[in-house]
Amino acid sequence: MDIFEILAQLGIALTEQQKADLQQQMEQNYYSREQHTKELKDMQFEHRLEREIGKAKGRSNKAIRAMLDLDMLRESDQQENAICAALEQLKQENSYLFEAEITMPLYASGTGTGTLPRQDAVLRAAFGLTQQ
Repeated sequence: MDIFEILAQLGIALTEQQKADLQQQMEQNYYSREQHTKELKDMQFEHRLEREIGKAKGRSNKAIRAMLDLDMLRESDQQENAICAALEQLKQENSYLFEAEITMPLYASGTGTGTLPRQDAVLRAAFGLTQQ
């Protein structure tokens, strides 16, 4: 049942011009909604991609994006998994695009074990102070 049948059942008569205008307006709204849906999906994809590049510690988003097949990733049913897999493969092939994963030691061994020679006498002489 379309809008024109519903209007006819309600007893609302439309002229041919009004029907044409209403039909045109409905088509514009449909295409506008489709466009907004596409833009929203694109924004969600861009956000996912940026987040995953950040998690992978990418050095240059622009360079990494240039190396990825964005169309294939965008069309994927499971975008997040596809992005992660593509970034992992890119990391294996072009590791220079990502920060190195170096684990730092919890502390530096050997610090604080030695004593520094006291240089009070040298400092007192330099400032013109007397010895204690």
